Amino acid sequence: MENVKLPSIFGYLDYRKFLADAFGAMQLADPKYSYRQFARDAGYGSPNFLQQLKTGSRKLNLLALEGTVRALKLNKKETEYLRILVSFDEARSYEERERYYQSLLKMRSREAVKPVEHKQFQYFSQWYHPVVRELVVGDEFNGDPERIASHIVPSVTSAQVEKSIALLEELGLIRKDAATGKWIQAETIISTSSEVSSIALKGFHKRMIQLAGESIDRFSGKERDVRGLTVALSGEGYAQAKGKIESLWEEIIVLAQQEKNPDKVFQVNFQIFPVTKSAGKGPEPL
Repeated sequence: MENVKLPSIFGYLDYRKFLADAFGAMQLADPKYSYRQFARDAGYGSPNFLQQLKTGSRKLNLLALEGTVRALKLNKKETEYLRILVSFDEARSYEERERYYQSLLKMRSREAVKPVEHKQFQYFSQWYHPVVRELVVGDEFNGDPERIASHIVPSVTSAQVEKSIALLEELGLIRKDAATGKWIQAETIISTSSEVSSIALKGFHKRMIQLAGESIDRFSGKERDVRGLTVALSGEGYAQAKGKIESLWEEIIVLAQQEKNPDKVFQVNFQIFPVTKSAGKGPEPL
């Protein structure tokens, strides 16, 4: 297909979204252009391969990637960026994701990178940043990284806490009170692009769920509450259960806001997810 203006790939951190938008641009240029035609142009074995990529049910392997590059007519730099995007999506460790993210940042134009985007990604990439934010304002810690580190479980280093404090200040999540010189929390909400928040939050939640599992052996039954329930629900029942979790979530937030003398930081997780396939319409994947 000629004379199609594709969206700039350098504005994306999710290759699946780029492919969806690129295909949309191709259809806009030619309403008759179909998934089947794209599959032929890319050499896909299945006419539904692009649709499966978009939904996350398939991955873009090396062979399919080469065909995708041909179909979209990407240049050398765009092709390399797409390769890194795919590796970024498949990375399993924080270290891998950070390495690929840094590579993406180097290739992106200044216009495509938001000023605090990388710092926001860093905030969600480590589970202990929200914990440090809670502890650093406590009178008993006085902003001392070593003392704060000694109270975090599982353990982190004072150097990690020091970097965390600097990050929190840069993001405007904490600031020093001019009158007392002590750290106080700022009423600031972390706001990221959908790609950044989706990618970073997935890793954040996975690590917190892992910590929840580790807490079974790490703490006594009096110090933690871990429960599980397996139930059969309809789509309507699922929506109602999710609504109840959201209501309880709000109640706990209010409870925390009303605390006068908190003496410990807790992580509260709620999960509800399918463990069977459904013939009907169920909850959509995140």
